[in-house]
Amino acid sequence: HWRIYQSRILGPYLLNSLTNVMPGGASAYVLTTIALLVIGGLVACRLGNRVAGEPGAWRALFATHAAFAFLLAKPWLYIWDYYDLVIFLAFTLFVIEKRPTSWFVGLWAAGMINHEIALFIAIWLGVDGLVKRFDWVRIATSIACIVGGLVLIELLRRGLLVEEVGPKMFADAPKGVGSSFYFTLWHNVHDTWSMLTVWDYRLMVLVVPFVAGIPVVAWWVDRREPAWRSLAIVFVLLLGALVTFGLLVEARIYIPVIPLLALGAALTARPADVRAA
Repeated sequence: HWRIYQSRILGPYLLNSLTNVMPGGASAYVLTTIALLVIGGLVACRLGNRVAGEPGAWRALFATHAAFAFLLAKPWLYIWDYYDLVIFLAFTLFVIEKRPTSWFVGLWAAGMINHEIALFIAIWLGVDGLVKRFDWVRIATSIACIVGGLVLIELLRRGLLVEEVGPKMFADAPKGVGSSFYFTLWHNVHDTWSMLTVWDYRLMVLVVPFVAGIPVVAWWVDRREPAWRSLAIVFVLLLGALVTFGLLVEARIYIPVIPLLALGAALTARPADVRAA
């Protein structure tokens, strides 16, 4: 119902294809979400195992599903949110396993037709290239993917939009919201102040310490494992984008940062003097 959603085609198209063999759309959605959560759990286990063996795998798995459950604070959840979880867990795993650039480009390509937030995979290539003392191949690949991703997003939005019904459904929505990037930082600051000063039985205020804790986890991961500095930096940049252009109280938008929490949880099972090979 919003223009910005038109480029997020991976989840809806795959889900629609399942409706041809399932009893109905609801059954296809439930089956898909269960499958994606299972896959996400398996990727989290592999991630934790690479960091700290079996104890790390269990802690990463727990952190992943606990954080996902915590973020189900609002009554809506889109199919691309589940894919985001799997894609960014795979991205974090690829970083830990030091996969070649081509793997990240492939993951970026799949992620871009799911959710434009996959641009941060391309951004990581650039940040990692800079951290590694100017790896020009990664820097050039990053620039190409960012430009190509932005072009792809705009082409899909223009080509697939029939009518933007969001403004009709939500008459009180600010003009321009849902069409492209919408600056929400000051709105989120206001919401934060309201949540801290006015009691709400929905306890949405719990989102505030969750968001505030992400940079702390990123700093700790960087301190424990300097080899993952570029990853920590990109997750902080990702969080900054979410707070600047997303709604603070729409908790589902923070699902892509869950892999950082899984990584941090796994690191707690590894001796402090051990470093990545």
